[in-house]
Amino acid sequence: MLFTLCEEDHLSQNVDLGEKIDPLKVFRFTHIASYTRIKSSKPTIAVPGHPSLWSPLTEPKTLDRDRSEEDLPMEFGLEPLFRAVYMENRSFDMKAVSVLADNRVLRILLDFASNNKHRKLHEAWTLEAEVLGSHTVAIRQIHSGDRAKTGNSAHRGMAFGRNFERANAKEMIEDGFQHQRIITYQLGKLNVLTRYEADGFIDNDPSSRDKPTTPLRLGEARTSSSGLQILDHGQKVSPESIIEIKTRGASSGHQFGKVAAQLWFSRVTNLALATHQKGKFNPPKLRDVTGALKKWQNPNTENLNKLACGLDRLALVLRKVPKFKRVMMYFGLRSVTINSNEGKIDWMLPGDIYRMEWGEHPGDPESAHGNELFEQISSIEISYSKLFSLP
Repeated sequence: MLFTLCEEDHLSQNVDLGEKIDPLKVFRFTHIASYTRIKSSKPTIAVPGHPSLWSPLTEPKTLDRDRSEEDLPMEFGLEPLFRAVYMENRSFDMKAVSVLADNRVLRILLDFASNNKHRKLHEAWTLEAEVLGSHTVAIRQIHSGDRAKTGNSAHRGMAFGRNFERANAKEMIEDGFQHQRIITYQLGKLNVLTRYEADGFIDNDPSSRDKPTTPLRLGEARTSSSGLQILDHGQKVSPESIIEIKTRGASSGHQFGKVAAQLWFSRVTNLALATHQKGKFNPPKLRDVTGALKKWQNPNTENLNKLACGLDRLALVLRKVPKFKRVMMYFGLRSVTINSNEGKIDWMLPGDIYRMEWGEHPGDPESAHGNELFEQISSIEISYSKLFSLP
């Protein structure tokens, strides 16, 4: 049954947004955990892992283009996030989280909330979402078409970012790559848990600069119920020392606005920018962009408000409709269509995490949630003007 959400619908009437959300203030920002992916024949992570050490070039250098397969998502999805939190911060209350989403997902949704003119009109996105317990909604990205083959961009072969990172940041863990960090903050009335990739860190301790930077060797791993290998290995690094590394062709300029949302959602304020001519890079410049991010917030206040309202509405709809434990969300030109997953469902997490965290598996018959008024609904279409409208 397809249901179109409009002003007079019962579902719409049950959406209570409360007071106006002010996303200019991010409350209670906290680093929760981190991990580093390990190159291995089996999917492996090290917790807390270690970001690469920022060691910038001092003279120009020509680099090769990236290989596209390096940006493909990890097959274990959200599981590494939960395993890292359990190892590093077991007292953290997952049940208090309203929305769990990667940094990139938040940026995709912000584009739709703001009707971003840079987003191509024919470009559609597919996201999947799942209700965890009775309160938390997890959202993650599904690649399609060329994006499934090439990672973040159909033009990834034109990029130099990964190779530039290797040339300017030393890996601190043997066979390590892609250091992931997990943070939480309150966005309006939503408690957001998000994961992002940290490109490196700045070592501000003068006494450590002459110490050897040989990668830390790995020990024995334990295996999760799904087969993920987990190492208790690495070293915690302060959030203030994390940097984001970006490369640009010399003709395109720096264009801070294109990276501002990524930094804003990850709460990273150190940005290393480098320009190149056909792969020949000059030494990069490291900037503190705290002030620039505050300036970016001002004209984007309304769009950030719309995003917070849209996330709140999505979460409420998914919690109220019984068939919406696990859904696919198709973001088109003017609206999002939410379809329930029928038949066998590929749940986001292993069964032991569900039962340990929420006491039940979402596939259990007794775990049904929602409102009987909407039990026949299997699909909903919501226009962006409705989804992202302000109170």
